[in-house]
Amino acid sequence: MQKCCFCCNLRQGTITSTIYSLILSGIVLAYMAYVIYLVEIAKQTVNQAYRDLQGFGDGGMDTSMLVTLPAIPLYAFTGLYGLWFIFSIIAMVGVCTKVRGMLLPWVIVTAIISAIEVAWIVLTFLKVGFVLVFFIILGIMAIFLALNIYAMVGVCFYFRELGVSEEQAGGQQFIPLEHSAGQPQGMYYPQQASAPPDYKEKDQPPNY
Repeated sequence: MQKCCFCCNLRQGTITSTIYSLILSGIVLAYMAYVIYLVEIAKQTVNQAYRDLQGFGDGGMDTSMLVTLPAIPLYAFTGLYGLWFIFSIIAMVGVCTKVRGMLLPWVIVTAIISAIEVAWIVLTFLKVGFVLVFFIILGIMAIFLALNIYAMVGVCFYFRELGVSEEQAGGQQFIPLEHSAGQPQGMYYPQQASAPPDYKEKDQPPNY
């Protein structure tokens, strides 16, 4: 893979992918924050109503987990997208500085999110079946899943490209030169294989 979207190189495609994940994760985080706010209000309302109906006072049974337990996956999902948001910024810095290790966390989190989306699409389809509303939602989820996978593949190829560049740079040797006015202090030359120890130069013809 040498081109991303058939029009830009892998570096430009990686920047586009990280910007896409940054925007998408930001939108999801904003939505999740609103949902968590509603869940907290519902938890307080349900717990208070349960205490009132059962006659529990301050020293009665603790009902704080009545709504918290179903909300745990929501908190975990929000934390995962929070990591995606942070790693998108780190990956953008890695592209600008050409540090390939800064791309790896983004790839891992993107793969985890893609796997969760695949599992959610399959389980929802098996449980609900063909319902128009859910079918539209699943279609939208499938589009974002395809974008995530394509972005991840492009970033992986750029990660590999940076690795090849580092290997080529490591195969060069810095040879210092004497400094003079208008001349550089040193130049890079490719390493050359040294002659084997048993190598002997050919005898030179005698001088007449």
